Amino acid sequence: MGEEELSHLNSKDAEAVKKIIRDHPEVIASSFEDLRLPTVSATHHFELMTENPICQKERKMSPSHNEIVRKEIDRVLLVGIPLQLIPH
Repeated sequence: MGEEELSHLNSKDAEAVKKIIRDHPEVIASSFEDLRLPTVSATHHFELMTENPICQKERKMSPSHNEIVRKEIDRVLLVGIPLQLIPH
């Protein structure tokens, strides 16, 4: 961790943060690829309302923004984070 990233802290707090990072490297991701899903799975049950769902119109994006979103989704999927797609 660079000094400039801790420049908003006083020296005592900056040293405390550095010590925590040194003592617990397993909880700090140094890159996006280091993020992994936990191996524990959980099931959630949500009580759904009986009311009609709210539908919104599809939001259009510019081609350049669409490409940025597509690359980010590919990167997230490559790391192994699942995305839930909701059909229209």
